Amino acid sequence: MNNKYHLLKCISNDIQEHLLGGGSEISFPEGYDWLIEVMTLIDSQTKLFESTVELLEARMPEEAVLLWRAQFIRCLWISYLCNNDVTTQNKRVTEYLMQTHISSKTENKSYKKVSETELFKNTISEMGLNPVSESILDEKIEIANSTLKDENMEKARFATVCRLAETDTLLSAMYSSHYLKASRYEHAEADAISKYRTVVDSTTGKKVSFDFRKTDIDMVKDVKISSIIILSYSLDKITSFIKESHPHLFGCMLNKGKLEEIINQLSQLLPDVPNS
Repeated sequence: MNNKYHLLKCISNDIQEHLLGGGSEISFPEGYDWLIEVMTLIDSQTKLFESTVELLEARMPEEAVLLWRAQFIRCLWISYLCNNDVTTQNKRVTEYLMQTHISSKTENKSYKKVSETELFKNTISEMGLNPVSESILDEKIEIANSTLKDENMEKARFATVCRLAETDTLLSAMYSSHYLKASRYEHAEADAISKYRTVVDSTTGKKVSFDFRKTDIDMVKDVKISSIIILSYSLDKITSFIKESHPHLFGCMLNKGKLEEIINQLSQLLPDVPNS
């Protein structure tokens, strides 16, 4: 096993062990629901990070970059929730939690609209499936609307990746330089997914060969480095926010020294940037 990949997996395990309880229960004080959400996000990001490392070790950067996009979105939310403006903290957490209900309303409205078409009805019938009843869809839409109304967010829309990224200089740069590029693989753009295909004109048409053994070494390095950057950023954002706004959590819940050690380990794995 490559030593760097092994170290990245060890760091992932350290995060699970020292930040996320290592499988044991963590007691959160009253009023710290925001921290539960942040911990859940970093847990999810760490798992995605470890899966990305596995794919990179197997020299599969195109597949790994899809997981990088998911890592990036979790990093965006961590940054958004760990904002030092404590006066807007509750509002930010509510906005994050309401994304579920905005999604539910949109999905069920869309399903209801499609389910009214003859094509949908015929297809469901031919497949022997039972469609979701209109009453159940209406109930789900009403629950979503009611919850959003209770939080004064009836007109709320999805928090787009672009808008979240704009709140931070580094994340905005990563959005432009990496996220949009990764989206080309997600959306199966022809020039992005055909790099290992060779097409040769022949007298009878075209001859095509696919080389499953080839890999883009530069892309492997790029995805690895950008994954390290955003994981380190998320951990640093959590550490800095708690140090500024909730320092009492260190010692009773979180190990500040271990967190800083993990962040330092990640930074050591980044290439040196020459002075300009």
